[in-house]
Amino acid sequence: MPEQFAKTGYERMLDSIEIRKKRTEDLRAVSELVLESFRDKYSALCGNDETAMRRIIQEEMSLRGRAGNFFVACTGGEIAGIVELISLDTPLVSDGDMISIYLSALGLGRGFRAMYLLSLLGRPIAPRECCISHLAVGEKFRRQGVARALIRHGKTFASEAGKKQLSLWVAAGNHAARRLYHSEGFMEQKRLKSKRSEKNFGIPEWIKLSRGV
Repeated sequence: MPEQFAKTGYERMLDSIEIRKKRTEDLRAVSELVLESFRDKYSALCGNDETAMRRIIQEEMSLRGRAGNFFVACTGGEIAGIVELISLDTPLVSDGDMISIYLSALGLGRGFRAMYLLSLLGRPIAPRECCISHLAVGEKFRRQGVARALIRHGKTFASEAGKKQLSLWVAAGNHAARRLYHSEGFMEQKRLKSKRSEKNFGIPEWIKLSRGV
């Protein structure tokens, strides 16, 4: 191979990461990764109730990806990262299922409070847009190209689905994630400040990033 076309060690590392659709047998590993990566979010929803958090995450993750839009990144035979890609064409977990999951785990009062808090995180999706959701990488696999490989898979997925934009919302204070997305061609589209988000999740400002596919 001519030198100018030779792949760098980093590119070869990216190529070695297998990305595939989530399987039923992945549920436990995926649930643990979600708990590790999004503990602050679920703590706010569940009031630091560890048992409820684990139950909710496992039941919720069992329902996500039924449209073939939830992917795992594998390296060395282990699940290193995950990403869910959502659009108006991919059915999400229904409101009825989510209410059932949260009320069953938390009871009536805390369950409806959690659903209200979840509503603060909801964002509209445009018809020609695909959105990155639940992108997470296990701690021991970070800085190994896993997140970048998942983002690039999202771009391919969005393009094959006929979408024009790949987007996501990120906390304004998450500078590491913002640098990664900018390096992959994402540009800032808008900002959203929310006192309710700050009060309940510790995130006062969100930024929407997008790129063409």
